[in-house]
Amino acid sequence: AKQLRKRKELERREREAAAAAIAGAESETNSVANGGANTDSTAPNNSVGLGSKKSVEAAGVDDATSTPPAAPAPPAEALTAAQKAAEQRKVRAEARARFSAAVSIQSIIRSKLVAAKAKEDQRAIFDKRMSDLIALASILKQSTKADYVPPQATASIMTTQFLFFACPTIIKKKNPSAKIALDNVSLVMEDRDLLRWTKLLTYLLLPGVSRDNLDLDPLLPWMETVGGTRRLQKVLNLCVSSISAKQTQVKGR
Repeated sequence: AKQLRKRKELERREREAAAAAIAGAESETNSVANGGANTDSTAPNNSVGLGSKKSVEAAGVDDATSTPPAAPAPPAEALTAAQKAAEQRKVRAEARARFSAAVSIQSIIRSKLVAAKAKEDQRAIFDKRMSDLIALASILKQSTKADYVPPQATASIMTTQFLFFACPTIIKKKNPSAKIALDNVSLVMEDRDLLRWTKLLTYLLLPGVSRDNLDLDPLLPWMETVGGTRRLQKVLNLCVSSISAKQTQVKGR
């Protein structure tokens, strides 16, 4: 409807311009005739006037029958609004990515701190139990002249406790739905755990292993379960790594 009104307005203006041109041509012809000009001089003017009239009318017809103009291009404001919306989406996506990264980093740091505190607590409990066990073995040694052999349950519990803070097991998963894989960390212990390892072997494992009575051997029940087999494997690996480290130190000297 807007294009039709514009086209009609354009035709009206062209008709007014053509009428004004015709009126000007006629007034010029009349002035020449009144001034005593000959017929030969007026003929070209009349032909010019008629020619201009025909050209104007033809131009009007052509404009009327021409195809309507193309649709106007979208305003610049619409493109700017779309660009702003895209920029805002980009900013929100970046903010979400930064928030997710911050949460992941904080989760890793908190898990490390909590694990470190739990290990320190278990070290304190282990030291208390070991000191009580050594005191009990000393008392029995003085009274009965026999070596104290800890129960198998005590040896299993304290060995598991030692492996927890000295050689932890990491659970690896590529994605939430993937299969859980157990990965043992390096079996090289810290210097502060070497003395605990020596006491564990001396007062908990060796007394039962060195006896002929199999009921006192703390390692035999471990082979009946998956957790016990993994525990025995860690203990043997620690023994091998400790001997290798000792030989390396001797060769270095």
